Amino acid sequence: APDDPQAEAMLRGGDYHGAMRRYEQLATASSTPDAYWLAAADAALRSGDGAAAQNLAAAIRPGELSGVDHDRYLLLSSRLDLNAGQAREALNTLNGLLSRKLALQDEKNYHILRASALNQLGNMVDSAAERIALDRLLSQPEDLARNNDIIFETLEQVPDPVLLSRQPTSDTL
Repeated sequence: APDDPQAEAMLRGGDYHGAMRRYEQLATASSTPDAYWLAAADAALRSGDGAAAQNLAAAIRPGELSGVDHDRYLLLSSRLDLNAGQAREALNTLNGLLSRKLALQDEKNYHILRASALNQLGNMVDSAAERIALDRLLSQPEDLARNNDIIFETLEQVPDPVLLSRQPTSDTL
C-alpha cells in the first residue's frame, strides 16, 4: 500500500472502513491514483464490503501499476472473483502470477486464494496441496495450527479411495 501514516494506523487498528475512506481521499487528490485505489479496494474487502471493493477496483488502471502493485491487483481481482463465486476466473487470474517472485505476504495470499478457488471447485486434494505449500511460509504457531486444521478438514472431505489413489507408491519415493 502507498505510504500514509494515517491510513496505516487505521489498518493496524482494524478500522478498515476508515482506511478505505482515507485512501479514497488520497486517490482523488493524486495525479497517480491507481495505487491508492488499490489500497482502498483492499481495505474495503478487508472490512467485508465487497460491493465497495468492486467499485473501487473498477477505478484502477492496471497498466499504471508497478510490479508489486500489479501483483497485488491480480490478487485483489482473484479475491473479488472468489467473492462472486467465480472460482475458475480467480484461478485464471492467479495463473498470471505463477512465474512471478512475490513478496512474502503476497505469496501467502496467493496460496490461500488458490486453495479457496480449488475448494470452491470441489478439488479438495489440490486445495490441501496449496495449504501445504503455504505451510512453509508461515512462522507464527497459531497460523501454522490454523492452517493444519484447514488441511485436515479439507482432506476429511475427500473419499478414502481418492486419497488412496493419490498416495505415492514405493516406486515413486
